[in-house]
Amino acid sequence: MIHTTKLLAIAAAILASAETGWAQDHSELPDQQNDPASTRSFSCGTPPILNGTLLQSFVPTLPTLTAVELRLRAGTAFPASGVATTIRIRTTATDSEVLAESTAHVSGPRVAGSQFLLRFDLEPLAVTPGTTLAIEWVTPNSNELTWVGAAGDPYADGTAFSCIGNVWPGGATDFNFATFGLPAAEPSVKDKLIALHDATVTATTLRGKRCLRRLVVLACRCVERGKLKAARIKLRVFQWKVHTFVCFGWLEESVGRALIKDAKEIRAELCVANSQRRARRHRS
Repeated sequence: MIHTTKLLAIAAAILASAETGWAQDHSELPDQQNDPASTRSFSCGTPPILNGTLLQSFVPTLPTLTAVELRLRAGTAFPASGVATTIRIRTTATDSEVLAESTAHVSGPRVAGSQFLLRFDLEPLAVTPGTTLAIEWVTPNSNELTWVGAAGDPYADGTAFSCIGNVWPGGATDFNFATFGLPAAEPSVKDKLIALHDATVTATTLRGKRCLRRLVVLACRCVERGKLKAARIKLRVFQWKVHTFVCFGWLEESVGRALIKDAKEIRAELCVANSQRRARRHRS
């Protein structure tokens, strides 16, 4: 019989290195959107005033920021060959920490006064949902581009900042923008097994802990070796043991129900993964 300490060491190694491949593949989603119709647009003049940037604060709801779109307007000096323009993501407003930067190219020629959406792709940036951030647009040195904005505070969760870094006079203007991001990843099988293993540490008596942890470790070993059916069997035994411990009074009924529910969910995910594996083998 494998000693408990060795089992725990094996579990740690397996859980750290197991490549389950079953984590959900998330697609980019729209997050903050503010694009009302407007004929007004802004820049910092020629040459730009002070730092030559305009800012718009926003509050993300997704934990990863992947892209920003700005509605820009072509000016009379827009070059036929197009122009590059840059944004930064800051923690708040002017002179705060720069979290990310992106440059995009606007193709030309463009008719003066025409509006368009320009996308700035970012390296996936982890952000805290509900925390205010700011988009900073570096304005051009001539009348090439302006940033479209609308009066009346159309975006309630943020505001525009002027070229001198102050909140737009009256606080009732917002620039047109959109943000995109990724949702939080669903826990993988590895994550769920780790959580199940940890849940047994404080859930039962010493005797019960050892038995349940051993079963989770053995299930981990089966997953590592690709024996998904065997892992499901170990977890089924885990469920039966938990039920028995509840009957013996070693485990509170509410805790036992939670452990059984978690083990059942992992078994179901392993069943789906096993079916997908068989289907791939059949196609090949």
